[in-house]
Amino acid sequence: MTGFRYGVSLYSYTDDLGTVMTLDDAFDHVADTGATGLEILGETSVPLYPEPPAAWLDHWFAQLERYQLEPTNFACWVDTRIQLDRKLTVAEGAEQIALDLRLAHRLGFKFIRPKFGVIDYNLTPDPIWEGAVERNLDLAQALGIIILPEIHAPTPIHHPVTEGYIAFIERTGTRNFGLMLDTGIFQDRPLTAWGGGDIEAIRKDAPDMVNGIKVPVEHLDDIIRYVPFIQAKFHHVDEDLHDHQIPWERIVPRLKALGYAGYLSSEYEGVRDPWVAIEQVRRQHALIRRLEAEWEAQHA
Repeated sequence: MTGFRYGVSLYSYTDDLGTVMTLDDAFDHVADTGATGLEILGETSVPLYPEPPAAWLDHWFAQLERYQLEPTNFACWVDTRIQLDRKLTVAEGAEQIALDLRLAHRLGFKFIRPKFGVIDYNLTPDPIWEGAVERNLDLAQALGIIILPEIHAPTPIHHPVTEGYIAFIERTGTRNFGLMLDTGIFQDRPLTAWGGGDIEAIRKDAPDMVNGIKVPVEHLDDIIRYVPFIQAKFHHVDEDLHDHQIPWERIVPRLKALGYAGYLSSEYEGVRDPWVAIEQVRRQHALIRRLEAEWEAQHA
C-alpha cells in the first residue's frame, strides 16, 4: 500500500525566516518533522532572484543532500498588473513562466505554481494565462516540470476556474499541466486568528476567507486524477492533535480511498508569533500520519 509523501512549504515559516530562523534552520526544522519534501517561494527564498550566486547554489544542493530533502514545488508569480496603465501581454507572461521554469529546474524542482493576477474575487486568472502556459508546455516537458495553478479559497472545486484548467488539460493532452489543491477550501469552521493581517478587517472585506467555503471532500473524486500535489493548508492544531478548522478526519480517508500517493506539503497560515509555526507544522504532520496509519490498519 503506497502512502502519502510529506513535505513543508517555507511559507509556513514566513515571519520566522530572516528574524529568528535562517534558511539553514528551516532545512533542519523540515527534516525534523520526518518530511522529505521542500517547497519554496522563489522570489523570497532565492537570493538575487532569478540569478542566484554560484556559492548559494552549491550550498543549496549540499543542504538538500545533508538533510535528505528533495525540492517539490517552486512557487512563482506572473504579475499581470506590474504596470498600472496596462496588463502583461501573453508573450510577456510566457517569458516570465519560462524564466521560472528554468530556475526551478536548476534548483531541482518538479513542480512550479505560477500565481497569475486575477480579475475578480473568485480568483479568476487573467485571460493571458492560457496562452502563456501553452507557449511553455514544450519547455516544461523538456525540463520534466509540471505547471500547477492553485485551487484556493474562495474558488471551490466545482467552479468555472477549475473547469477552465481541466478543459485546457483535455484540449492539449498535456501531462505538464495539472491542478494544485489547497486544503483551505475544505475549511468548515471560522478562523479565530490568521497570520495574514487583522482578522476583523478581513472578516468584513472577505468573509469567505475567515468562515471557510466548506467544499465537500467528496468533490475530490471529480478532480483527483488531475492533482499531483497538495498544499496542506491549516491554521491551528492544538496539543491534542485536533485541527480547529480543517476536517482532516474526512480528508485523509478520502485521499487514501482515491489512491492519492503524492505530497501533502504543510502550509501553515496561523498566528505568526516567533517559533509557533515550527510546533504547528510538527503537530500537523503527527495528526495526518496518525490518520493515515489508522486508515491503513482498517484496510490491511
